[in-house]
Amino acid sequence: MRAPRPEPDTPAPVRLLPKFDNVLLDRQRVLPEAYRKLVVRKNADVQPTFTVDGYVAGIWRVENDRVLTEAFAPLPRTAKRELADEAARLLAWLG
Repeated sequence: MRAPRPEPDTPAPVRLLPKFDNVLLDRQRVLPEAYRKLVVRKNADVQPTFTVDGYVAGIWRVENDRVLTEAFAPLPRTAKRELADEAARLLAWLG
């Protein structure tokens, strides 16, 4: 494709991914090995995840009309803000 591409050092935005999202099919590209067992549980149950700069950084769930996130490591302040914004968009979409 000939669409414009961002500069290589452009950070990827924070994104919430649903259970079994196809981006996780290529786990080695986006899912650090240290987090694999936290995301892919027994019986191949894949948890909903969120990415920070293109890599899986934690899991999330909706509970009592809130998006609850669990980061696998401390997140930078900007990533926390982006994650909160992304969660708010999801809740608005869920209605």
